[in-house]
Amino acid sequence: MSERQVPTTVEQRIIIRFLVGEDVKNTDIFVRLQKQFGECLSRAAVFKWAKAFKDGRKTVENEPHDRRPRTSVTPDNIRRVEQLILEDRRINVRDISAEVGISIGSVESIIHEYLQYRKITARWVPKLLNFEQKFTRLEFVAAYRSDTRQRGTIF
Repeated sequence: MSERQVPTTVEQRIIIRFLVGEDVKNTDIFVRLQKQFGECLSRAAVFKWAKAFKDGRKTVENEPHDRRPRTSVTPDNIRRVEQLILEDRRINVRDISAEVGISIGSVESIIHEYLQYRKITARWVPKLLNFEQKFTRLEFVAAYRSDTRQRGTIF
């Protein structure tokens, strides 16, 4: 049988539910969780979950809820950000944000997570080169070497 990984927060909620069932004080529950896990749920979170279990809650999972849809990280905005970076590799996040009309955090998310760029010496460069970029660099180096050999300079 394979062992399924349970998130630490859910594991701690299971323990809270168990200890609430044994009528352990909220403060003692918090202290025991700190001893067991070191870094655990906050004191307020422990008290909130203990109250919920005392009031009859049975589940330890978060209730499903609708989240606000992400409206700024769209394929269109990703293309626009990439186009701006390719036009000017020295453009900064604030200028991209103003140009595209989305928040700075969304621009940073697009640049780092979706486009895989990072800033080096004030220029945006890809984190990893794709095959075409590697091939272009190889061709450039080969052409440079043949040019320097023809002129008699040492590479």
